[in-house]
Amino acid sequence: MASMSSSSHKEELPYALKQLNWDQMHHFNSQDTYGYKGEPRLLSDAMLQCDMCEQWFFLSEVGCVPKDAKPFVPFQRNYRFSCRICTGGTEQFELQQNTWTSIALTAIYNLLLSDDGTSLKAGVWLKVKNVVSWVQSHWGGLTSGRHQSQLLENSAISKCLLYTQNAALFQMSEDKSEVLLKHVAPSKLQLKPLISSAVPNLPMVARSGGARPKAESVGGAGSKHASAACMQVLITAPTGSPQARELAPSLDQIKLPDKYRMLPVPKIEMLGAPQDPTVVQLSRPHRAPQITLRENEQGVALSAVGYKGYRMVRATHGVSSGCYYYEVLVQEPLHGEDGHMRIGWSTEAGDLQAPVGYDVNSYAYRDVNGAKFHESLGEPYGEPYKAGDVIGCMLRMGEPGAIVRQRQRFRDPKGVEYLVEEERARVPSVGSVLAFYKNGKPLGPAFTDVHAEQYFPAASLYRAACLTFNFGPSFAFPPPDLEVDAYSPVSSLATPKSAQDGAADGAADGAADGVADGADGDGEGGGEGGDAGEEADAAMDEAEMEE
Repeated sequence: MASMSSSSHKEELPYALKQLNWDQMHHFNSQDTYGYKGEPRLLSDAMLQCDMCEQWFFLSEVGCVPKDAKPFVPFQRNYRFSCRICTGGTEQFELQQNTWTSIALTAIYNLLLSDDGTSLKAGVWLKVKNVVSWVQSHWGGLTSGRHQSQLLENSAISKCLLYTQNAALFQMSEDKSEVLLKHVAPSKLQLKPLISSAVPNLPMVARSGGARPKAESVGGAGSKHASAACMQVLITAPTGSPQARELAPSLDQIKLPDKYRMLPVPKIEMLGAPQDPTVVQLSRPHRAPQITLRENEQGVALSAVGYKGYRMVRATHGVSSGCYYYEVLVQEPLHGEDGHMRIGWSTEAGDLQAPVGYDVNSYAYRDVNGAKFHESLGEPYGEPYKAGDVIGCMLRMGEPGAIVRQRQRFRDPKGVEYLVEEERARVPSVGSVLAFYKNGKPLGPAFTDVHAEQYFPAASLYRAACLTFNFGPSFAFPPPDLEVDAYSPVSSLATPKSAQDGAADGAADGAADGVADGADGDGEGGGEGGDAGEEADAAMDEAEMEE
């Protein structure tokens, strides 16, 4: 997230936020009190809703929106924002990939605004071409993740207006040239920020000559919960810029492995400023969108805050061989609410919408009863832990180390890009050990002979749980049962600055190091997902892109 530094004293709102009376959608309050100063708002004001306290703040008083996110327009929803009250002094903003339904709604709302900015005009039919023209004239942060060719050549706006799941929002004229917004009351508008836009995966398929692969029933290799698999792929070049890669080759230009999975690449590969690869931190692409990351004064994301059900966040760097250690400081849940967590290690395929330890891809240590979890099976292990405790996590890989899977990128005849990932049977890393520590006390091996995969430090948060990672090199409680030279801090996995500078020319090759992450199922012990409108947006986007 982009951030803005501020003074060190703790700022407070000049009014009691909990005493405000909100409408059912939490759009407007009866006291007409918003922002840092408690001022009234117009419907035409560009506003940002904090994903922690849910208060709305004026764009004019927020200083963290980067230039590449502007012009930020009224009713825009594709962002994540945390106010400086909730974060303790540093505003955070992150632009999200937008859906065509959300883009169309934003355009229509703005076109229907009354002259005094207090309401939307009811019963007004708008020409679809004027909606398209408005979107084109406001191309930028609003349309992140979209291409103008979709707007102009693929008729994306017209398609989303006609989509059956949007029938409750729009009414089209008989000749499909005009659209009527069905609900103009402020309390019934779609204003809350988007949480996610899921991209379903295509499963592993067997190679069959040179024929184009076909999508089959969804499956997840190596997971007993394959039927619930729904994956999202986020690919970044080492520079963090989508423009740093070359156009993907066509299918007939690559050599397919014997067995593989085909994963769709979303239209936008990473939004916002790239994270520094020379520093190990929590990964923005590799976290469930419901989890909020907090950056320290150096702009490094080391803290995370949960929201509703169990969701996962992983670190930017993973362990393939050797012995590594990191710590987690457990903090009080936000605003005195309930919160729980699991801490451990996960592969890049771990389901972000589920707890660590949910499937074959991750291993965890839970706070409630100190149990260990793998493939959703809990077993007695260590002591419970709570706020104030420091949990140490050690992973020593055996033989073999992480098995590297071949990945290739290609585009189909329609220009849609995919990743082809080689599928291999899982094998144990013989001699590997995964152990945890509580406030410096060794709890003993939790798992041995783990799968020979690359593992990333990971945590899953339930409700308002909060924690802060320490990847080293200095630790509050170094592992007392290990010699200093027997392990390395996870911070040492970071790409050296000299190597990063030399890798700039190879950015296109690095773009294939994508991640297939869970994007839909709540998982064992999981909580609520996005609202129905967001699910309709995601389904609509997928359907219209197939046409």
